[in-house]
Amino acid sequence: REGGEHVAVGGNLAFETARLLEKEGREESGVIMFDAFRKQGKSAKLPEAVEKLKGRLLKDLMADQAVPAWVRADIDAYYNFINVALEDHHGQIKADIHLIASEERHDFEQITNEKGEPYFTSWKQATRGTLHEYSGAGSHHQLLQGDYLKRNIYLLNDIIFNKIL
Repeated sequence: REGGEHVAVGGNLAFETARLLEKEGREESGVIMFDAFRKQGKSAKLPEAVEKLKGRLLKDLMADQAVPAWVRADIDAYYNFINVALEDHHGQIKADIHLIASEERHDFEQITNEKGEPYFTSWKQATRGTLHEYSGAGSHHQLLQGDYLKRNIYLLNDIIFNKIL
């Protein structure tokens, strides 16, 4: 969280990747997300927040001349993609979306923008398939940690082997 702006990109990046793969003619059977929120609309703060995140995470790496220029260029391209992908989602994917939600998800779904509109939209509008929602163990930040991770791995395996494959 940077300046009130959430910059979690995993689910949004997965959606955009699936959308682009489908556009190229690839058939995706499912997209799995851990507690991802679909951003609604544009935010003036977003590019600044992404730059701060990039700076915080990669400052030393990007300044290190031992890192090849092509690696630094790829990192810049990745963050530019995130910046564009997070600004506004249009379209749908054919693939089903499998959302493993945290125990605190309901609290986040109540967040509104300055106009009082929901800040996040449901992934239901993002698929022509089905949105499957599962109750994960732990808070947003605990989903992939310790005992919560073990419990969520069982859920993930069930989704992959019994719902997607």
